[in-house]
Amino acid sequence: MQKIVSTLIFVVIVNIFPLLFKPELLVQFKPIIILIGTLAMFLTQPAFSLEETRNNKHTDKYSIVFILIASAVSVGSSLIEWAYFSDQSSNLFLTLLGILMIIIGLIIRITAIHTLGKFFTATARTTNEHLLITSGPFSIMRHPSYAGAILVITGVPVLLNNLITFFSTILLLFFAYDFRIKSEEKVLISTFGEKYLQYSLKVKKIVPHLW
Repeated sequence: MQKIVSTLIFVVIVNIFPLLFKPELLVQFKPIIILIGTLAMFLTQPAFSLEETRNNKHTDKYSIVFILIASAVSVGSSLIEWAYFSDQSSNLFLTLLGILMIIIGLIIRITAIHTLGKFFTATARTTNEHLLITSGPFSIMRHPSYAGAILVITGVPVLLNNLITFFSTILLLFFAYDFRIKSEEKVLISTFGEKYLQYSLKVKKIVPHLW
């Protein structure tokens, strides 16, 4: 129930509110695709709670809050640019590319969440039972769930054929996820020590062979 409530709140704020003054756009296929992507992102991951954020503030450093804000601003501003500052015309290549980015991003993220299983958490933390998972998508990048999320959210302004919010989305997500990765990797290094350091030398963070 908590997951459903938080998802509905996010959807109303991010997907519906930006189009409040142009409600006819809500039934166009682009906002519907973005809505489906938002629902898929939220409903395939553990529920987010303020209590968990407070309990793990020393390890997570509220990075989950930064990510949620960056994601909300990115998607919401993309819809605003499309609805109020463009003629809603479509470039077929960019539109198809945006859809492809959202689909591939969801596949990567959902696969990463499934691979981690019970070890996937909303906040940066570990437990005494935690294992270092290096199989599946984690053999290609250390943080595939973040890579998938970035691909999905960046796919939104591409789908909408936006220019300004494409670049602002990249900047916002870079700072938010870079902060999260630094917080999370401190926890992982303190938990797994040399084993994680060796793993990080072989596998890049998000972009295979680059970063």
